[in-house]
Amino acid sequence: MMKKMLAATAIALGLAAGLAPTASADQINDNWYDATWQFVGVLEPGGIDSGSAGQSDLRSIVVSPWGTTRLVECRGDGHYIVKECRQEGHWLVHAAGYPFRDTWVYNPF
Repeated sequence: MMKKMLAATAIALGLAAGLAPTASADQINDNWYDATWQFVGVLEPGGIDSGSAGQSDLRSIVVSPWGTTRLVECRGDGHYIVKECRQEGHWLVHAAGYPFRDTWVYNPF
């Protein structure tokens, strides 16, 4: 019985490793850029009280202890490559998107 369990586990791990997609360096944009201008703090002017989410000129909201007073870095283009952002070395989690304004929340952990 033990041999069958070990064999089944080995087969499952082998299949999972063999079928997993491989990473391609061509698809990853690892160039962090200053994206602070794309964000507005939740309590700053233009934050939560600035009109419709359908307006394309509205900046994303960042819920962070610093708002936009500290550098917000992002990578990716948000279309073909998933956009990731960070502030003070901690990730910003994308909490809301369409049909609402993009909202990013500071993750202190």
